[in-house]
Amino acid sequence: MAITASMLLFLARNTVSALPDRYLTCIQIVASITLFLSLHFGVTDVLVIGLMALIVLVTWEDRGYLCTCLDTRGLHTIGVLSFSIYMWHYLVQFVAKQDWESITGLPVESSVTGSILFVAGMFGSAISIAIWSYRHLEMPTRKWINFRLTGLLEAKSAPGWQLAWIPGERRR
Repeated sequence: MAITASMLLFLARNTVSALPDRYLTCIQIVASITLFLSLHFGVTDVLVIGLMALIVLVTWEDRGYLCTCLDTRGLHTIGVLSFSIYMWHYLVQFVAKQDWESITGLPVESSVTGSILFVAGMFGSAISIAIWSYRHLEMPTRKWINFRLTGLLEAKSAPGWQLAWIPGERRR
């Protein structure tokens, strides 16, 4: 299904390129609102996937109001941190749910104040941990992997390079 959707997006790109910015803006806003409502109300995945594909299609050229709104430093930073946020958010939520009421005395489900503070605390904690994780785990690991791969590729392209022994072959 993903390949079919990708092919349809590719074929429709010229049609979208011909649309004026104000039409793109209208489509972007309506598709985004419909997507958020579909996600909120648990509408079938086929519609959600279709709406996401439509949003990709109408934003691929970085034109329209939605693209202007999304082109901010803060959202770029969230994008850079997205892997770290993804990796840590569930643990933060799990820990927070375990101890929230005993620490604050505010129930999450039955208190508006408790719910707002809970979400704000989780958001702040997840972002803080993600920043630390990005700087001290993700980036050093990425540099190490790049260094190792570069060394491997340079060694492989060096004259006279060959494997000493390939598994499955008889040793000489």
